[in-house]
Amino acid sequence: MKIAIAGAGGIIGQQLITLFSSQGHTVKRVQRKDLYGSIDHLIEVLTGSDMVINLAGEPVVRRWTSSAKEEIINSRVNSTRNLIRAVSAMKPKPVKFISASAIGIYAEGGYHTEQSLVYADNFLAHVVKLWESEVRTLIGSDVEYVICRFGIVLSTDGGALKKMLPMFKLGLGGRVGSGRQPFPFIHIDDVCNAIAFLVMNPKSSGTYNLVAPSYITNRDFTNALAKILKRPAILFIPSILIQLVFGKASIMFTHGQTVVPERLISEGFKFKYDNIEIALYQLLK
Repeated sequence: MKIAIAGAGGIIGQQLITLFSSQGHTVKRVQRKDLYGSIDHLIEVLTGSDMVINLAGEPVVRRWTSSAKEEIINSRVNSTRNLIRAVSAMKPKPVKFISASAIGIYAEGGYHTEQSLVYADNFLAHVVKLWESEVRTLIGSDVEYVICRFGIVLSTDGGALKKMLPMFKLGLGGRVGSGRQPFPFIHIDDVCNAIAFLVMNPKSSGTYNLVAPSYITNRDFTNALAKILKRPAILFIPSILIQLVFGKASIMFTHGQTVVPERLISEGFKFKYDNIEIALYQLLK
């Protein structure tokens, strides 16, 4: 199978390339210049692909200035729009289009399965809605679409865990704010295995929550990481300090959603790391 990946330079993209290559698939990296060039050129790049996976998008963990907001939106919406236009014009077309998304679309409170329509009213949720609306233009076409709403991806190669490790190793880690906010995590291996599962399962389509099937809080994560590293974690980062540094983007640290991967479980996907201590031990051993 030939699989094209946009955003292949990120932690998920790089590991997916390794996984798919080990399974005997051919992987095509879609470069940034390809995404923003002519549609004809993008069609040429994607030609022959059985699957297209879209992971493109600039980081959201930063202060949401006007320019940052524009970059965050454009890097997701415009790149996805161009990919969809190219895919729709291809002959033959790919079987499936898989796109990254985020659980940030959900509001706080309650338990969110993929059926939940209780969405947040903030910038991050706004981005996700715009992002996903581009993918859903494939409804009624010959191409199946899959939307993967990622939780907090745990990896030592990047993301939240890599940024936290230096402070925790010094014994300066701690909970954020009250520590009671949900911490919907997923191990990088489970992310990639889940995407591979969705690629190979011909019946998989629509929206999926990619989070571990266990509920933990920020405090639980803090305690587990401190235990694995054998370091104290008695400090805490006041919410006001996070707000001073990140402004409105601080909600990514001080708030959280309780999310359930109902569809993956019902379709038979098996998580390897549904326990936070086991997940962290595997990453840090």
